[in-house]
Amino acid sequence: MLKGHFGKIYGLAWSNDGTHLVSASQDGKIILWNSRTTNKRLAISLHTGWVMALDYAPSGHYIASGGLDNVCSVFHITDESVGWDTRTPSVELRQHEAYVSDNRFINDNKILTTSGDSTIILWDLNSKHPLEIFKDHTGTFFFFYITRIQIG
Repeated sequence: MLKGHFGKIYGLAWSNDGTHLVSASQDGKIILWNSRTTNKRLAISLHTGWVMALDYAPSGHYIASGGLDNVCSVFHITDESVGWDTRTPSVELRQHEAYVSDNRFINDNKILTTSGDSTIILWDLNSKHPLEIFKDHTGTFFFFYITRIQIG
């Protein structure tokens, strides 16, 4: 049992090696946990408490969240990242015209986001610009069962 949030949990993602997991809550915090000890490793304050999307990069070096602020925020995580952190995101992806409903890392340089504006965007995290925008959906799309896909 992991105790530390003061609101509903809206997002959860595991690291590839299973030793860490990250959670996001209505309390406006992301918490990075050591799953073996159940200790909190890192806590990050968010701009909004209404998180709908959360993912952990395959390398374990990035966490992405998104929600009702229409932004996907990407945080760089290092081995030295511990404690309470009020840092700003290393990348903020702003293009969606409605809430970010889900996000999934492809690798440390690419991420997919979905939105209530019925679009899916493939982003280049280095340039912070879309590589491709998919517009043929008629509603919100979630990556429920998509794990790691090969793109480009």
